[in-house]
Amino acid sequence: MSERITIEVQRRQGTGKSVARKLRREGKIPGVIYGPGIDPVYITTDPIAVVHLIETGKAENVLIDVRTEDGNQWTCLMKDYQIHPVRHEILHVDFYAVPFDEKISVRVPIELVGEAPGVKAGGILEFFIRELEVECLAQNIPESIQVDISGLGINDVIMVKDLHLPEEVKAVEDPESVVVGVFAAAEEEEAEEGVFEEEVEPEVIKKGKTEEPEEE
Repeated sequence: MSERITIEVQRRQGTGKSVARKLRREGKIPGVIYGPGIDPVYITTDPIAVVHLIETGKAENVLIDVRTEDGNQWTCLMKDYQIHPVRHEILHVDFYAVPFDEKISVRVPIELVGEAPGVKAGGILEFFIRELEVECLAQNIPESIQVDISGLGINDVIMVKDLHLPEEVKAVEDPESVVVGVFAAAEEEEAEEGVFEEEVEPEVIKKGKTEEPEEE
């Protein structure tokens, strides 16, 4: 089972853009706790705790006990967060209160272990699926899925259907999707033979102004 952590948050009064902007100026992140069977709980939290979860890759599959100052607590997953496109500051965070009697869908990182003989023989390792979408009860979320590549020779692959998952965890991805493989190195292009295509000036595609994400 994945690790479990606790963060302290505070309830907040009021919603809307003006309230959210005021909170951010005070160094706080506005957020919400929601889920089946509960009314939304509007909160503020310390950005340091949220940034730590994101930077350590624990934002999607780690159970978080979110505790308010009045002693209430919800076991959650960080379901979503918004980041400012220019300043790269966190604007808002959503916590999903997980039901322990219903299966949920989460993405779990894949960790390669071992050394592939095909790479030593000159092949190239291609890692296609780095996170696997799985379905399971919240208490059964794996911290990671280890994939042993020590049997991969050149042109060997490991598909989703080949993964060894815990009995209580089911992969949602296409079983035939390739997770990782070793392939022969591509041969050199024949451009050195003196055959060159005419250079064409690339067309410039104008893009409109990037809109900022919708703020609460």
